[in-house]
Amino acid sequence: MKLATPLKSMLKALDFDYAWYRMKSVERQARFTKEFGIPAIGAGDARRSDLPIDIVIPVIDKDAGTLPLVIDSAREFIAHPIGGIYLVSPKDSPAIRAIAAEKRCELIDEAELVDISPRDIAYVHEGTNRAGWVYQQLLKWSGGRFCKNRHYLVIDSDTVFIRPQAFEFEGRMVFDFCDEFHVPYFKAFEHLFGMTPRATISFTSHHSLIDTELMRELMDVLGKRHGKPWFEAVAGAVDVTEMSSVSDYDNYGQYVAERHPQRMVVRYWANKSFGRKHLPRLDTLRRRYARLYNTISFHSWNVY
Repeated sequence: MKLATPLKSMLKALDFDYAWYRMKSVERQARFTKEFGIPAIGAGDARRSDLPIDIVIPVIDKDAGTLPLVIDSAREFIAHPIGGIYLVSPKDSPAIRAIAAEKRCELIDEAELVDISPRDIAYVHEGTNRAGWVYQQLLKWSGGRFCKNRHYLVIDSDTVFIRPQAFEFEGRMVFDFCDEFHVPYFKAFEHLFGMTPRATISFTSHHSLIDTELMRELMDVLGKRHGKPWFEAVAGAVDVTEMSSVSDYDNYGQYVAERHPQRMVVRYWANKSFGRKHLPRLDTLRRRYARLYNTISFHSWNVY
C-alpha cells in the first residue's frame, strides 16, 4: 500500500531515538531541579547572548577531517560575540596548523598547558591505552591559560552545531545535559571532591561553557584536597576496569551545581551521532535533524 505524500513526510520527520531519550530525560530533569532548585529552560529560550566568549577546541590529527566543519558551524550558530577561536593540539601537526591558518584560528601548543603528558597517565583498559583521552580533558580545563575572555566554550572536535544556540540566560550560565548517564563518572566525582553526587543528569554533552574564575576555584579545591596539582588529582581518579571512567564535563557541571547553583540553569541537549562516512551528507543531515537536534557528532568510533 502506498502512503499519501503528507503522511510519508510526517513519518520521515519522526525520530524515535529523540522521543525515547527525551522521555527518559524529563524525570531526571524534574528530580534534579527539585533537589538543587536550579531552573530548567527550553531549547528555544536562550536564542542570543551579549556575553563575550572565546572558543576552545582540543584536536589531534585523527579529527582533522571534522575540524573545519566544527569551526564553521561554531561561527554560524553560536549566538555570542566570539573573541578568539583556539585550536589546542600538538605543535608538530602540519594538518592542524594548515586548518588554523585557513580558518583564522589561533594554534596553542598543548604541551605548554599542563605539566603532565599522556605518558604520565596510567590508564590502560583491556589492552587499550586511554591516557590520551584523559589528557585532552585536562586541556579543556586549561583555557584560562590563554583565553582573553572570562568565559570560553569548549567544544569536542568531532561535533558540529546545526542550529543557533546561546549559553547564557538571564545572567546564568546554561549547562546542557544529555542522554548519557554513566555511573563511573559520578564515582570519579565523589573520589575527586569528597561529595556524594546528587545530580540525576549528566553534563557530558560534547561542549561546556567554562567560567575561568570558577575553574580556578575548582582547581584550587582539588589541589588542596589531594595535596598535589589538580591535573595529577584528575589523572589519579581513573579506574582501569572501566573504558571511560572520568568526565571533565560532568566534574565541572556537578561542581558548579553543588557549590554555585545560583550561577546556572540547565537545558536538555539533543545530539545525533553518525559515522564519518556520512560527513559528505552534512547539509542533508542538518536539514533533516535541526528541528529536534542541536548538534551532530561524527565520532571516529561510530561505524554506522
